[in-house]
Amino acid sequence: MSFSQPLLGQVFRDMHRAFSLLDEPLTNVSRRALSARYPPTDIVETKTGYELHAEIPGFQKEDIDIHLPDDHTLVIGGNQESSTTSHSTPAEPSVGDEQVASSSTDVMNSPYWWKSERITGSFKRAFTFPHSINGDAIKANYKDGILIINVPKSEKAAIRIPIE
Repeated sequence: MSFSQPLLGQVFRDMHRAFSLLDEPLTNVSRRALSARYPPTDIVETKTGYELHAEIPGFQKEDIDIHLPDDHTLVIGGNQESSTTSHSTPAEPSVGDEQVASSSTDVMNSPYWWKSERITGSFKRAFTFPHSINGDAIKANYKDGILIINVPKSEKAAIRIPIE
């Protein structure tokens, strides 16, 4: 009996995640695909709560938002602007020394970005827990690109409803 309960819980969580994708419009497929894999997160459950480790490199802690829409869900979101503020074109090759000196001065004044592969923009990821969580006791720490969130389980006792 105890083996089947965790298994069924996992099945229902997977079904909930799959059906939640249907709530979003089909035009947001690329955003939805990005948020499904970003940020990569490890979650550990203990007797007293959950610990999340999310990889969010390059962000400032001021750019990361953590909120609770209900007592079972934690949402992590963030926004990072591109650091490539100017996209100038490369200087054209020239034969004269005077033109080469002028071209290298232009490159020094406004850099040319050869590649810009780091992920920028915004992300949002929701985590739904099987137990109620205690929002007042959640603690978060961000260091070296890793966001660690300690999410304690709520100690709410089950409410017994008397039958009249």
